[in-house]
Amino acid sequence: MKFDSKYKTALTKRFIYKVSEDGIVYPQFETFPSELGRLLDYYIGIYETPKRIDEVLAKIREHRKRDNNLEHLGGNDTTFIVKGELTTFDSEYVSEIPPITIETEEAIEFFERYKLWITRFEKGDIPGLTQPNPYKYRILYDKHDNSKTNRTIKLKGSFFILAEQSLIETVKIINSTTNLDLKKNESGFYEEFPAFTNFISGVEYTILGIPDKEYQMKEYTYDNFHFRIQDNSKILSNEWVNEGNRIKEILGQNTNLKFKE
Repeated sequence: MKFDSKYKTALTKRFIYKVSEDGIVYPQFETFPSELGRLLDYYIGIYETPKRIDEVLAKIREHRKRDNNLEHLGGNDTTFIVKGELTTFDSEYVSEIPPITIETEEAIEFFERYKLWITRFEKGDIPGLTQPNPYKYRILYDKHDNSKTNRTIKLKGSFFILAEQSLIETVKIINSTTNLDLKKNESGFYEEFPAFTNFISGVEYTILGIPDKEYQMKEYTYDNFHFRIQDNSKILSNEWVNEGNRIKEILGQNTNLKFKE
């Protein structure tokens, strides 16, 4: 039976960086027609480092060999499932885009291209994104980062904490171990997700809880809290550092919190 994949038939498939009017740089996957690219964009935010991309590629290849795989990859309402030679991406709840199925080999190609692209970006090998702002800099103390202090650096991060205690108890542990001082978000911005947030020097630190059962998707297991970092500062930058790795390491060494890899 012939399978018409939206990935195979897309006229354009490329990774890009977009810069907002206030200088925020963010990644995107662009396709034409645009529907597939808009859907796969949601997965860029979950697998944002070469290491995490390698890990998910290994899992895709492992799940591909299973006779009847029922385990979803991804996180919260942005998941995908590998069933043999076909892989279905589903973030309909947050994106309002119906699930899209492509060939598993194409899913592997997507993540492999993403890894190559982000690696080139981190090395400064993409033309137009290699010159930092010479007039502004951020000093970042992070043993994972070898940057000099005269480089413009923005922060990002994303990881998942197993929900072995309530969201409030988890936040108390984080606040007692760090200076993040997360507070309950009453804005309604995160809709069905309970959230605790704080802004520090233009950087938003957020932990998303588990939605009430009436908002949960039946095929997904809600067993973790999503901690993420988004740099909304107006510092112009073409370089990013994963601050989530440092925070995760601090929590792993000083608390009983466990993480979903």
